[in-house]
Amino acid sequence: MSNELINEDTRIASLKKWGVSTKDAQKLLEALDGKSKILILGPEKSDKADFLNTLISLSYLRLWMDETEADEKFKKEFIKVKDGDSSIDYIKHCLSTHDSIVATFTTSDTSNISDFFNFQTEIAPLTDVMITMEKNKVWNIQLFTIHDRLLFKAFDIFKNSFKNQLSDYDYFYVRSQWLEQLTPAEKAAVQLGHMNRSVENGGLGGWYQGEGEIPQMDIPDLLSLAKLGSEQNIPGYEFLNQWLISVRDEYLPAMSEYSFPYYEEGPPESKFNEVPLMESYLAWTDRFERFDALLNYLISEK
Repeated sequence: MSNELINEDTRIASLKKWGVSTKDAQKLLEALDGKSKILILGPEKSDKADFLNTLISLSYLRLWMDETEADEKFKKEFIKVKDGDSSIDYIKHCLSTHDSIVATFTTSDTSNISDFFNFQTEIAPLTDVMITMEKNKVWNIQLFTIHDRLLFKAFDIFKNSFKNQLSDYDYFYVRSQWLEQLTPAEKAAVQLGHMNRSVENGGLGGWYQGEGEIPQMDIPDLLSLAKLGSEQNIPGYEFLNQWLISVRDEYLPAMSEYSFPYYEEGPPESKFNEVPLMESYLAWTDRFERFDALLNYLISEK
């Protein structure tokens, strides 16, 4: 049965039965139709096989599941990944040598968040979608974007070459040295990502923190990125340029009046109203797609 014969609402309903939101279902179906590489993770007793069959029924995909390199290349088995198991190298081999894969991997019940992050770091460059299951429900769907892959690579460089310097040097000095060692795309990914995550989670104050060192450090580069995005006719970057100028010329000077050293009872309350800046930034709802578009251009220009 071709995808054209499957009603879109029916396809979405099939995924929603597994606890997938409508928005995530739409994104997952786009990935399926694009023959993306998809991993399904979960404990041994989770219904990975049944969910896999649901995905197969919704799209034509090449199926690669193999328990060992010596066994048949195509068979319905799980590749079991346990803490410290070298089979992650085999998983990476499968992902790097096949164009379109749906694979299921059994995670260890003893894995912790650090293990999971390390697994993501290893796998992200080689796959497009990672689905995590808990029993008979989909717990999380993560689509790895260009931005994600660049961040994983950049933070791997930090971990391996710069993290140990934090005991001897100021964080902002180490950060500046780290950024200098990144490619233009990796550096842009870090700066755009830090700005976005901070503003989303803590408002402009979350980005400012301390004495505003990071926005002061990053805004000149971000303005250059906004200019480049506009030159490449990527929507949203003219807005970002004006928004950054407002942060630089209005917000930062206002906040500098309330920086350290704090009074004994704490800093005085800022009279700057950041709400309009916050609302305008969050109204840029397709910013992640626009970030990816610019980062993709930077990668192509290397």
